Amino acid sequence: MLSTQDAETWSIYLWMPGTDAHAVGARIRAARKSRKLSQRALGDLLPSPADGQYVSRWERGENMPSWPYLRAIARALGVSVASLIPDDEDDEPEPQAA
Repeated sequence: MLSTQDAETWSIYLWMPGTDAHAVGARIRAARKSRKLSQRALGDLLPSPADGQYVSRWERGENMPSWPYLRAIARALGVSVASLIPDDEDDEPEPQAA
């Protein structure tokens, strides 16, 4: 579990210019598909008001999930938050089980 300070650091990172929403979305999509979940099924596992449309927007890179949603997505997919956020050396989505 991340400390409050780590959570704040990740939250700031997510909203920094240059954070690639498309890359985060691709990783969410890859993890979801590897678990054979539909977008709606993933949305149903997340806090309200998430639904399949939210998941679709995140996966297309139209919106970036907030920190609480990113944690919930990772938890629902059985991966770490870090595996959903590419770093400068990562180009391909490769989520790993937590």
